Amino acid sequence: MIRNPGISLCLALLLVACSNDSSTEAETSGAGDMQRAVPDTADVTEAAAADGPFEMLVADVFNISGKGVVVTGQVKTGAISVGDSVCIAGGPPVTVAGIEMFREELDTLAAGDRGGLLLQDVAKDDIAKGAVIRSCN
Repeated sequence: MIRNPGISLCLALLLVACSNDSSTEAETSGAGDMQRAVPDTADVTEAAAADGPFEMLVADVFNISGKGVVVTGQVKTGAISVGDSVCIAGGPPVTVAGIEMFREELDTLAAGDRGGLLLQDVAKDDIAKGAVIRSCN
């Protein structure tokens, strides 16, 4: 099973390129089987990412006066909702006070989504770009 969707995409592109050249059918007979298998692998990867515990890599951190600290990034696995607790790099639990994606307030952020989390009871200096935010349990 391929866990990296980027690799699945590269394999798919490579297989399409191979199937479009002037090779004989005997040389490329296995390519069709591989091309059909790549989407199935991607589906399994997406399902595993959605079912796993919440994990998000921090792309940016900033402070909103009177509100709290906002972290932005892409959710790698799982999902998070407003009111849930998360841990930053093994630190103490922090409450998610709000979620926003493309200037729209949401209740939940799931695997593959890019968005921002408004966190309470944490200082901007406690979070660095590249940090990992995970569900605490």
